[in-house]
Amino acid sequence: MRDGAPSQKSDTPLSLTWRGATPEDTAFLLELTDATIRGYVLESGGMEERIRPWLEERNAVMEWSIVLWNGEPVGAIACKRWPTIIHLLSIHVVPERQGQGIGTAMLQRLLTWADVLQLPIGLEVLKVNPDARRLYERLGFVVGRQDEKNYMMLRQPTEQKR
Repeated sequence: MRDGAPSQKSDTPLSLTWRGATPEDTAFLLELTDATIRGYVLESGGMEERIRPWLEERNAVMEWSIVLWNGEPVGAIACKRWPTIIHLLSIHVVPERQGQGIGTAMLQRLLTWADVLQLPIGLEVLKVNPDARRLYERLGFVVGRQDEKNYMMLRQPTEQKR
């Protein structure tokens, strides 16, 4: 395990905290999204010189939450709640912290929220990102339809015990 990396038993969820993004987080969000999706965008046919401006525009219109582990920013998530669905717009874990259960813990928190609200969660995942698709499928998402570059996935809420 890398020095400073979160340690956890496989049955113990990470203790993550979330906070709303502030204007001071703009640079962190831009670097994070660039580091985590640039390769997939290029592989999907995106043009190198257009990625950074696209990310700046995209990030500016999303309502982000910064995810922290022991006070350290380790990820970010953006979703939109509609009356009949929650749309997961974007989720990212800093590259040095990937593979440590952070993304799964982030998604499990979102799934719990959706279950309480009894709302499905929809998302799109690039076809060139099979690891993300496998993670979503492991958490109950199914492919509903697809286009040339993306799978559209949906996860129905589980019934809450009363």
